[in-house]
Amino acid sequence: MTGYTRYTHEAQLDLNRQQLEKTLKRSQTEFAKNAIAQLFSRLGSTLLNLLIESDQPRVRVREANGETVWQAYDPVSRHQAAFNSEEELRAWLEQRYYQ
Repeated sequence: MTGYTRYTHEAQLDLNRQQLEKTLKRSQTEFAKNAIAQLFSRLGSTLLNLLIESDQPRVRVREANGETVWQAYDPVSRHQAAFNSEEELRAWLEQRYYQ
């Protein structure tokens, strides 16, 4: 290996090292930003839940395998249920008041 070839090889290694260091710093910065964003998101969700928490049942409508599914949660009894029809959901909600 000649002196010039060794110099070019060392220069290329140095350039590669610098590029790797920049990539690592960028990755670390992005990771920190994502971690902070996730933390604030969780804090916001927790705060929102504390502020709006009530005894009212919560209902979510989802699509599963092309069919509509109604998911319900009763915070008083802590029961969860899933229904294939709105009528089943309504019956469950109504019986909740007669217990």
